Amino acid sequence: METKLVSLDVNYLEGNMYIGDKDDNATERFLLGLEPSKGGEQLIIFGINPSTATPMADDPTMRKIKNFVKRNFIGDIKFDGFLMFNVCAQRTKNPKDLIKNDNLHEMNKEKIRNYLKDRKDIHVWLAFGDNIDSQGGWLFDYFEEIAKLLKEYKPSYIHLGEFTAKGNPRHPLYVPDGTSFEEFTKENSPSKWDFLF
Repeated sequence: METKLVSLDVNYLEGNMYIGDKDDNATERFLLGLEPSKGGEQLIIFGINPSTATPMADDPTMRKIKNFVKRNFIGDIKFDGFLMFNVCAQRTKNPKDLIKNDNLHEMNKEKIRNYLKDRKDIHVWLAFGDNIDSQGGWLFDYFEEIAKLLKEYKPSYIHLGEFTAKGNPRHPLYVPDGTSFEEFTKENSPSKWDFLF
């Protein structure tokens, strides 16, 4: 798969933030989010890969994400903005169609690092479901690399509801409305996630 260069600059369109092409035919998307109000808090989110959402139109996952972010607190923190990154930046409706691309992965990490460079004590929602274990394990390996670079930003991790039977944080599409965020801790998380701590 050929990867074209995309600017590191964050673009803005009607309150939405994005890195990548804004049209429906884009093959990659590195960031999509909502800018918080002045002084507001912005939640960092990681999914598996971007699907069909664009700065102009939400897909079902993005609609659920926006609803959960609006309704949930972490302690005393209320979020009114978010940044959606992904383990893999390739756009596809079906994660089974993802193709391992180390060059794209390095670009993805570069954009994450450049955007978060001045932040500390970030809150990170892991929202990828069991697809993190698919594709022979390279998606999980990619996320381990991302988690290593996130350590300098002193992250605290959260997930929605209980872990899946395979021990993964749930995808928002498969969580009932009204479910609350839970904190990842070494004590309450499956051992496969020990590298987060």
